[in-house]
Amino acid sequence: MNFIKIFLNWSGRYIEKNTSKQEIKNLIKKMKPIAIDKKLIRIGDNNDGGYILPDDFDRIKHCFSAGVGNLIKFEEDLFKRNKIKSFLCDYNNLSFLKKKNYFNFTKKKISSFSNISNISLNKWINSKISLKNEFILKIDIEGSEFDSLLNISDDILKKVRILVVEFHSLRDLRNKSFYRIFDNVISRLLHFFYIVHLHPNNAGKIVKINNYEFPDLLEITFYKKNRVNKKGKFKNSYPLDIDQKNLKEKKDIYLPSYWTRDNL
Repeated sequence: MNFIKIFLNWSGRYIEKNTSKQEIKNLIKKMKPIAIDKKLIRIGDNNDGGYILPDDFDRIKHCFSAGVGNLIKFEEDLFKRNKIKSFLCDYNNLSFLKKKNYFNFTKKKISSFSNISNISLNKWINSKISLKNEFILKIDIEGSEFDSLLNISDDILKKVRILVVEFHSLRDLRNKSFYRIFDNVISRLLHFFYIVHLHPNNAGKIVKINNYEFPDLLEITFYKKNRVNKKGKFKNSYPLDIDQKNLKEKKDIYLPSYWTRDNL
């Protein structure tokens, strides 16, 4: 009889099942970026609000930005540079956007379901455009990205050319249940996309999980597989020269070489 479990049950506590070292190793291998035949460029604000994307915007007319706050230079740059109009969704009241006729704003929280204050990615995107042309999807929704990305339809993912996601609370990958959710999200996205860029957000920290360093906040750029004519091994280290710290006053976060090289 396991007296530890009996005591924990009696006291209303429980033991979390931990993620193994091999599982973390396999996840990092899965997330290693590839080198592509397109130039990577930075779009958006200096420091927080800017993202690295492949320079491939031909026939892209729309961007969907889930979670924006007051940082809209990314969307403004897309319009000024490529005449890409953005649909924005945020639960905060961003009244200043009414002055910009190339933005369409929905005041709701992105979720896995829809009601008076929530909307799913599926309902939001399908209510704005027909899925004839490819578009950009940017997601920064403070932890709701996991269930939202597991619920987004295949039909929509097939029309996303560039996907940028900020993943939150990755320190919880120590927990086996959270690991399975995140691993499922990454595995699903890799069916449609290659990972072409990683950027640790220095608003978070590096945490050690089974002796592997993992950023708590991580921005990932995914690129549609059929847009890549030639791929290769990524030979650089992160951050890139074109990356910028999210918080100027804090030290930058550097990913260990095993995130991009073969020494894992």
